[in-house]
Amino acid sequence: MKSFYRERRHVCGKTIASAKYQEVDIYPMTGTDASRDYDKEAAAPRRLPTRKAQANLNDRNARRHLVQLVITNFDERDLHVTLTYGPGQEPTTEAEARRDRDNFVRRLAAANKKAGGAPLKYIIVTEHKDADPAAGVKGIRYHHHVILSCGLDRDKIESLWARKGERLGRCNADRLQFERGSIEALARYLLKDAKRSRRWKQSRGLVQPKSQRPADCKYTRRGVEKIARDSALLHDPDFWAKKYPGWILNEAEARYTDALGWYIYLKMHREGPPHGTKRKGH
Repeated sequence: MKSFYRERRHVCGKTIASAKYQEVDIYPMTGTDASRDYDKEAAAPRRLPTRKAQANLNDRNARRHLVQLVITNFDERDLHVTLTYGPGQEPTTEAEARRDRDNFVRRLAAANKKAGGAPLKYIIVTEHKDADPAAGVKGIRYHHHVILSCGLDRDKIESLWARKGERLGRCNADRLQFERGSIEALARYLLKDAKRSRRWKQSRGLVQPKSQRPADCKYTRRGVEKIARDSALLHDPDFWAKKYPGWILNEAEARYTDALGWYIYLKMHREGPPHGTKRKGH
């Protein structure tokens, strides 16, 4: 069966032409003209041979997707909001936590509309973990993380974290940081423990990262192995700038498995400010 290398680019922006960030996967495939069925292809090129390895890959892909989703839809004008509960206010069930979360979003949407803001955009992660003293596991109290874009200032946003007119606890709103690695660090933090109870909610209409049609045979097996084994070449911005004109290397990683062979993963940005000018408010 034919074996070849595939290049897949994930471009993060409202359009491919305006995107300021992309991730590139270069990995081995087997088959015939597999580029014709790329829409059916999973995020990982093949299933890894062990359950643990597959779980690790799934976690990695989830973090990558969250990073791509945030960079595509949000910028440094937007906020990371942390919602915690004060004494006597913590929900006792997951249903109560979801209700608090949903009521907060409804209040945000109503206040944002009244203020004439653009449609609300958000991604919310709710976390909770039951304690298990016998296993030495500490409990995690209910709390919510919100990546938020709206036309309200931070004082107004914080005032809406309430139940029946009474503040539920602390609401801290900080601007998103897009310096190198900051969004990846936030994604790792939000997805740091697969054993925790974690529920997602996001606004409708978020733009998905663009996965361009893959390029097959652009790289040879020998060429990929040469790049992967040569650390100086792998991390050389000039080398990758020739491969991807207009793009600048952020990070490069090469991994090897017996099942897959060499795999190269790139993070790249375009020159110029990665996001728009500052909005008023916040």
